[in-house]
Amino acid sequence: MQRAILPLAMYSGFVSLSFELVWARLFGMQTSSRAFAFPLSLGLFLLGLALGARWAQRYCTKHPEPGPRHFRSIALLIIGAGLFGWISVPLFGWAVRLFGEAALVINLYMICFGASLFGSLFPLLAHYGIKSNESVGAHISYLYISNIIGSVAGSLLTGFVFFHHFPLSMITVGLGMVSLTVGGLVYMSAEGSDRLKASAGIVLGAVVLVATHGVLFSSVYQHINKLEHPAKHVFESRGGVIVVDKDDVVTSGGTYDGKFSTDLIDDTNGIIRPYALSAFHPAPKKILCIGLASGSWAQVLVNHPQLEELVIVEIEPNFIELLRLYPDRAVLLDDPRVRLVVDDGRRWMTRSDEKFDAIVSNTTWNWRFMASSLLSVEFMTLIKKHLKPGGIVLYNTTDSPKAVKTGMENFEHVYGLSNNIVGSMDPIDLSSERLRKTLLDYKEGGKPVFDPKNPAHMARLDEIIENFENPGHPCSFVYTREALEKHVGETEAITDSNMGSEWDATSLRVIIDEPKRTLLWHEHIEGRCPGGFPEK
Repeated sequence: MQRAILPLAMYSGFVSLSFELVWARLFGMQTSSRAFAFPLSLGLFLLGLALGARWAQRYCTKHPEPGPRHFRSIALLIIGAGLFGWISVPLFGWAVRLFGEAALVINLYMICFGASLFGSLFPLLAHYGIKSNESVGAHISYLYISNIIGSVAGSLLTGFVFFHHFPLSMITVGLGMVSLTVGGLVYMSAEGSDRLKASAGIVLGAVVLVATHGVLFSSVYQHINKLEHPAKHVFESRGGVIVVDKDDVVTSGGTYDGKFSTDLIDDTNGIIRPYALSAFHPAPKKILCIGLASGSWAQVLVNHPQLEELVIVEIEPNFIELLRLYPDRAVLLDDPRVRLVVDDGRRWMTRSDEKFDAIVSNTTWNWRFMASSLLSVEFMTLIKKHLKPGGIVLYNTTDSPKAVKTGMENFEHVYGLSNNIVGSMDPIDLSSERLRKTLLDYKEGGKPVFDPKNPAHMARLDEIIENFENPGHPCSFVYTREALEKHVGETEAITDSNMGSEWDATSLRVIIDEPKRTLLWHEHIEGRCPGGFPEK
């Protein structure tokens, strides 16, 4: 046992930190990538380590002298901790499925309990594996160094290598297999152990892990993402997890991130927003699109009749791989007018000196982790440097009054478009007639978006245009600066320092059914606009 103590300390650090990252990823998805998710899961993990160490201290006080049965207990603890970490992954999903919002607390308890198992291991190794003599200090330092090396290796390999090349289920099963093997070897090395039974137990455990792999892990992302049916596509990387449901709704990090739809006749995902670019700019020939996601917005932009060049900056390469599964979206990847850059949008803009007629950012939910970096005053200042004279920015505020306030304070001329902001340093020439002409010229897949011979299409076009003819009207989704000011009130702007609404108390409320969110912008419209638009 004494000779194996350093490798065991290294194993303890490696597997425990690996599982901490696994739990943090699952908890982050459960809470829709909110900023508090990682520190909260890490805090419960550290609490678990402390509780485990406290239990180990009591055990060692009652059983001060090392013996074979204590070594066998350590072996069983290694096996138990690894197997709990393995089964905790499907349990995370089932907790969300069965208990709804209560699963937030349940899964935190699960993290704490799993960490306590690993937390008790290190003190037991130190107590029973190090002799009390003149070299005790040196031996303890070696033990700590080994544990630290294992912890660093676990964090780096799991977080940057394993997550990027293997699915979470395979990583978890692998960690369980390692724990089963290491624990079995420790058990067999203890004096008086039945090695034949221990070997049989290891083999049986390995068979169970492999045999139940598909059944236990197949529905984890379905439950974590609150889907009624199994996921249609899943992409995993060190950057996160992308899930597509049977209705082609895309979730990233556990929250809604787009839909494979560019249908403007039956607009189910607010696709009018990128279509409306020509209402605010006479000739958006060069456009920067920050973020790709489902590719719907990029598809609309690349089909703009006046487009000459579209630069798309996307940080997650798996979104590109996802588009390849949809032929009608994959065509934009091969369009000669499209330049696709895999990079962080803000970092790319910091390094680039290109200027654009329009910058479009379908920014993610304002309360998600790091969302402020694409909504802050500092980012708006960066955007202004990349706009040509008369250039506009169109970005999604995701119903955040703070994000609206930020745009109003940084751009001299502003309009609201549904829950988006359109801003410019030069006067904006809002033209409904220009938009009508552009929409009639729009084609997708060689077919016109609006068929002039189809009465339903023309009625829908008239309905859209009415909004732009009456900006600021209670029935319109186009808002003037005056209407926006009434909405935001005395709200403060988002900066890199205050991080917007990421740390608001409201962000701690976990919303189980994200797709059913109601846009604040339209709450006042339904049932409160009996007169309709004024007659022409």
